[in-house]
Amino acid sequence: MSERPVFSFKRSLVLSLMDSINELYPGVNHALNIYFDPLADRIRAHEYHAASGMLKESDPGLYDFPWEKERKNSSPSGWLSPEYFNEKDKSRMPRQKTIMDELDTNILLLRIRNSSDRLMDLLYLFLSKNVGLFQLEKDQSELTTREKRLIANLSCNFISVMQDHQELDKELFANFSVSFEESLTRAKGMEATLEQTCKNYGTSILEYCTTLLKEFSERYSAEFSLSAQALAKLKEYKGRFDLLGKVLEDAVHLAINLKGTYEGTVIVIEDAYIVFPAIQQRSEADPSSSGKTEVIAPRPYAKAQEILDRYEYAAARLKEKGLPLTGKNIGSFCSPPISHPAITDSLDKHAAKILYVMEEYPNKWPIIRTEFRSVMNLANRTNWRSRLKNHRETG
Repeated sequence: MSERPVFSFKRSLVLSLMDSINELYPGVNHALNIYFDPLADRIRAHEYHAASGMLKESDPGLYDFPWEKERKNSSPSGWLSPEYFNEKDKSRMPRQKTIMDELDTNILLLRIRNSSDRLMDLLYLFLSKNVGLFQLEKDQSELTTREKRLIANLSCNFISVMQDHQELDKELFANFSVSFEESLTRAKGMEATLEQTCKNYGTSILEYCTTLLKEFSERYSAEFSLSAQALAKLKEYKGRFDLLGKVLEDAVHLAINLKGTYEGTVIVIEDAYIVFPAIQQRSEADPSSSGKTEVIAPRPYAKAQEILDRYEYAAARLKEKGLPLTGKNIGSFCSPPISHPAITDSLDKHAAKILYVMEEYPNKWPIIRTEFRSVMNLANRTNWRSRLKNHRETG
C-alpha cells in the first residue's frame, strides 16, 4: 500500500532519511527504522536492502531486540555489534569490552526525538566491514574508533539541521493554516452578509412597489396587485432605484390599457408587463430616462422632436417584447398612455415641424421611420413638401 501524500515535515524524519538512504550513506547495505507515526497512531518500521534497492514496511513486533528500551534512550547515537540483534540471552553476563569488540561494532544507531510521543525514533545503519560508510577508501578493512565518532557526529549534526528546517516549516505552515482559516471565515461571513443584504434589498424593493401600487390604486380608482412571477422579477431588480417607479408606472399603464375597463376592478400586474432592460440600459442622454428631451433641433421644432422621441422609445419597448407596432400598442407604451387617435392628432398637428426635423436629422428615430405606419404615412403625404417649404421660409 502506498504512503499517504503528506508534507515532508509531517512525516517522521527517519522515514524521510530512509527514502534517500543510498544517496546519504552509500556504504550502507542494510537499514532499519522504527518510529511512531502520529497519523497512523502506532509504531511502524521499514527495512531497506541495498541489493534490491527496495524499501518495505515490516512489523516491529517481530524484532527480538530491545528497541523499546532504545526509544527511551536520549543519546543521539551509538555503535552496535551484530550480537545486539541476536536472541536475548538473560544468562549471558556482561563483560568488559575489548579493542576487538570496538572494531566489531559496525552498526550505527541514530536516535531522533519524536515530537508526538516525545520518545526517540530509531534508524539502524548496517555497514559492510570492508567498505567505509561513504565508500571513499575500499582498501581499509575496518573503521577506526575516531572515524566512527566523526561519522556519528556528522550524522547527528545533519539530522539536527533537518529537524530545525522541519520545525520552521511546521511553524510557517501552522501560521499559514491559521491565516487561511481566518480568510475562509471572513469570506463566509461576507458571503452571508452579502446574501442578507440582497435579501434586504429585495424586501425593500417589494415594500417600495407596494407603496407605489397603493398610490396608483387611489389615482385610477382601481386595485392593483402583483402576480407571484412579477414579485419574483421585481425582487431581482438590480438597476437604479430611482428608476424603479417608472418601471412600475409603465407596467400599470400597460395593464390598464390591456384591461380596458378598470375603475373599481382588480388588475393584476404580470411579470411580462415589467420591462427592465429598456429602463436600465438607457443613458442619461436618452430623453426617456429623465423625462426631458435633449433639444437638437431649433427651439420652434423642440415639440416635434419630443413627440418623435416619445414614440420611438415606445416602439423600442414594443420590439423588445415582440409586439406589433400598431397605434394602439404605441399609445399603451407611452407614459402616460395615450390613444391611437391622439397619436394621429399630434402627428397631424405638428406635421410640418415633424417632417422638418426628420429631414434634418435622418439618423434619428429609425424604428418609427420604417415600421410605424402613422409616421410613414405622414412622410408620404403629397403636400408635405410644400408645407415643409413654408415652415422653412417662416422659420
